[in-house]
Amino acid sequence: MPAWPSLIVRESLIASPGMATSSISCFRSPHVVESAHIDIVELEIDRPILPGAEFALASEEYRRASRFVFDRDRLRFVNSRLGLRAVLAACLGIPPRSVAFRYGPYGKPELAPPYAWLRFNLSHSGDRALVGLALEREVGVDIEQVRQGSDAVAIAYHFFTARERASIQRATAHDRSAAFYRLC
Repeated sequence: MPAWPSLIVRESLIASPGMATSSISCFRSPHVVESAHIDIVELEIDRPILPGAEFALASEEYRRASRFVFDRDRLRFVNSRLGLRAVLAACLGIPPRSVAFRYGPYGKPELAPPYAWLRFNLSHSGDRALVGLALEREVGVDIEQVRQGSDAVAIAYHFFTARERASIQRATAHDRSAAFYRLC
């Protein structure tokens, strides 16, 4: 079995860099949010792709990967999809290559029947990705790489509420980026 991107589960769900897909136990320690059970898995996606691992991808995923101009972006895309497949496969008890997706009217992937009861969302930024998992309920996750030096005040001026802008402006110059990203 090929090694997959490292899986780090947030909030003590599961953890072990370089774990095999068979050691993932979904919903073992779920979050409870408004009566929903949600697992959040963090993926490290900047690692080299091990030989043979990419064969778990579907032809559509290969096509999407081939459209990336930069190798780093292609690597991150492939690793995020391999990690997503590893997590979903472990939850479903099937091989990663057997995970089948269908796409909604706006291109959002979901599991094809008979596994449509497991909902997921994938978000990636920089060298990390998050997978959110929920049972029979839509789930959304978001991750954003903190970039120092971004003009948080100018961005907030255009897109944030007055209260959010004031919160960022009250922060020291050193803490302004962190305040900005806490509101995103």
